[in-house]
Amino acid sequence: MSQRAHLTLKYYNLVREKTHRPSESLEVEAGSTWMEVIEGLCHKYGPDFRLLVMPQPGRLNPQLRVFSGGRILLDDQLGESATEGAELSFFSAISGG
Repeated sequence: MSQRAHLTLKYYNLVREKTHRPSESLEVEAGSTWMEVIEGLCHKYGPDFRLLVMPQPGRLNPQLRVFSGGRILLDDQLGESATEGAELSFFSAISGG
C-alpha cells in the first residue's frame, strides 16, 4: 500500500476565480514534488489556471507568489517533495493605483 501525503491548498485573488473555491484538501502520493502537485492542479482546473500559474513548463508565473511553510516557493524548489500536512497558498499580483 503506497503512502499518501495530505496537503491544504489555499487560493487568493485571481487564482480563486479560476478554482471557484477558497481552499481545498488534496491527497497525493508521498514523495510527490511541488511540480507534480501544481501540474495536477493545472490538469484539474484547465488551461486558464495553467496560464495564470505556470505559463511556461517548469516556471511559475512571475506575477504569482506560491507560499509553502511560510516561504516563497521558487522555480528551483519545484523539485522538492511535498510534505505531509503542508499548506500551499497561491497569491496573484494585484495591480492598481
